[in-house]
Amino acid sequence: MTDSALVARKLWSHWLSDGIRKVFTEGTNGTEADARKLFIFAAAIHDFGKATPVFQAKKAFPPSRELDEYIEGQIIASGLPIRPFSDFHNANKTPHALATQFLLLQAGCPDNIA
Repeated sequence: MTDSALVARKLWSHWLSDGIRKVFTEGTNGTEADARKLFIFAAAIHDFGKATPVFQAKKAFPPSRELDEYIEGQIIASGLPIRPFSDFHNANKTPHALATQFLLLQAGCPDNIA
C-alpha cells in the first residue's frame, strides 16, 4: 500500500495533466490538495481486500505448488493464521474488490469513495 501511495504521489505531481487534476478537483468539490489526497488514498487502498484470509488462501494462477507453499510459509512465519481455501463457503462470491469496499464502509469511509 505504501508503494502504491508513493507512486500515486509521483504520478499526481509529475505525470497527470493539468486537465486530469482539474477533473479530480472538480469531482471532490474541494481543493486540489483534497483531490490529491483522494487520488493517493484510492491508489493505496485499491487492493486492500487482498489482505483478507479468503484471498490469501487462494491458489496461484496459473497453478504453482511451489509458489503456493512459499506464500503460505511467509504468512505462517509472520504469525498470521491461514486456512485452506476449501474452508471458505462461497469463496468465489467474495472478490477482493467487494471485500475492500466492505472493509472501507465498516471503517466509516463515505459510500462514494468506498
